[in-house]
Amino acid sequence: MKSTRVFRKFVVVYLLLHLSTALIFLFFASRWISSEMKQQGFLRLEMAARHIRHYFHLSEISIEDPRARSYVIEMGRHLDLRVTLIGNNGIVYADSDSPDADFEDHANRPEIVDAREKGVGKSYRVSGSVAKPLYYLAIGYTEPPVGSANYAEPAGFIRISQHRDDLQRLEKGVLRYLWISGTGLALLSAFFMWRFIQRETKPLDTFSEAARKIAMGQYDTVPLPDDRNDEWRNLSDAFRHMLSELSRREASLIASSNRNEAVLTSMIEGVLAIDSTGVVSLANDAACEMLRIEQSDLLNRKLLEIVRIPALQQAIEETQLRRIFRRVEFETTTDPKKQIAARVSVMDAGVHPGVAIVMHDVTEIRQLESMRRDFVANVSHELKTPLASIKAYAETLKMGALNDPEKSVQFVSQIETQAELLDQQVQDLLTLAKVESGQAIFNIRPLPIDSICRDCVESYRELADKRAVNLTYRAEAEGIVARVDGKELETVVKNLISNALRYTPEKGSVTVSAYREGQTAVIDVTDTGIGIAPEHQPRVFERFYRVDSARSRELGGTGLGLSIVKHLTQSMGGSVHLASQVGKGSQFKVIFPLAK
Repeated sequence: MKSTRVFRKFVVVYLLLHLSTALIFLFFASRWISSEMKQQGFLRLEMAARHIRHYFHLSEISIEDPRARSYVIEMGRHLDLRVTLIGNNGIVYADSDSPDADFEDHANRPEIVDAREKGVGKSYRVSGSVAKPLYYLAIGYTEPPVGSANYAEPAGFIRISQHRDDLQRLEKGVLRYLWISGTGLALLSAFFMWRFIQRETKPLDTFSEAARKIAMGQYDTVPLPDDRNDEWRNLSDAFRHMLSELSRREASLIASSNRNEAVLTSMIEGVLAIDSTGVVSLANDAACEMLRIEQSDLLNRKLLEIVRIPALQQAIEETQLRRIFRRVEFETTTDPKKQIAARVSVMDAGVHPGVAIVMHDVTEIRQLESMRRDFVANVSHELKTPLASIKAYAETLKMGALNDPEKSVQFVSQIETQAELLDQQVQDLLTLAKVESGQAIFNIRPLPIDSICRDCVESYRELADKRAVNLTYRAEAEGIVARVDGKELETVVKNLISNALRYTPEKGSVTVSAYREGQTAVIDVTDTGIGIAPEHQPRVFERFYRVDSARSRELGGTGLGLSIVKHLTQSMGGSVHLASQVGKGSQFKVIFPLAK
């Protein structure tokens, strides 16, 4: 088993506790044993002293008796103890270790003083006679023998002493045995406890590996202990139940997340979620597209640091402050600029709540509204001009010019011209309305576009010569067949040629080309006219939009030709493209799919 942190903690704590307990026990046991050994030593000395006293009593030997001296020497040698007989006056009458020595007065020795007062005296000191540390025990000796009336008054003292080294050798032997056996038992129990803890904590490794696999989402390969019949088994069963619940909930969360992601991804509305600190926590593709910001640059960053739009910032702050939803419309700062309508609402009920922002791209709606307003204004203006002219000429005739043959014919001719222009505008408007409403019926079939373009060019030959413009047709490939409506294609080409001739000055040129480009057929109308400035190019296909209104009316334009070209081309499955430079001319390319 690999050593784990928990295992090491168990072992270290147990060893410290175990060894500390063992050391404390051995320390106090040593003190107790030392004390007991000392007591046992004194007890041995007392027993020896009582034995000698008993012998003296039985033998009726006094301390001064010479027989006592020989007996003391014999007992000292036999017991390996020092035996001393001391009189009540402090005179040493016999000593087993130094029979012939001349001893000083022993009346004031601590053990003699205690024995005189208590009957038994004990002390430990360095002997003044032999200059060695000794244990001393003295008992009083009475004469006559026990039972006499004068027994309480000691006639002398029997003192037994022993070298400290003798007791210490015994004490050290006992303590050595105690420490060796205690330490051995402590280490043995520590070893068995280490093995026990190792066995009991072994499932921790298994559960750690299981937790790592769960963290990586590997629920099917999670190892769990099955060979136990204790709390680890209960934990293993609980772990399996947890795995089952986690797997089920994760699958549910993933399915829910996928559904939400699919919904958010498919939404055309932009959705942003901002937490209480202003950091973007969610942004769908539509929101990133509207704001022209990569999702990676938007997520986990503060929105107002990236999108600096005061109106949006004010709406967010007011929503967080007042806990209400706000509607705001703003324009993006990046090109192409878009008009965005946003609804800001509170996401939670915190002190400083997060907000959810739902954005709608209303650029096209606002453009359509603007176009509708412009259309109404332009229609009113365009119809008003010829009607005003007709009314003015009619009033002039009515006021007397009718009687002037020359003037009357001129005015009637002008009325006719304005009526034709008015009729042309109405017809163009009806055509546009019919195409846009989807009510127009197209007869789309494979047709050779070369012959149609050639016929259109020839129909404008006279007008081109009249205006001194070089009108040419160039077919770069014969037999180009496209899927078109012949009549509507003719309208498209004629409108483009008419527009080119109208804005090309004298000695200029207009070139019509038909060619194949990949899987498409291309009709190219290029002129060397006045050209169109870049700011006007996106709007030239709008109804009644004129780059130069005065010149357009002067040249007889209705302002609807290019709009008709665009709508008819798209209705037939094609597209129209413009390239132009001011003062150098314009190029209109109409592209249709080739017929199979």
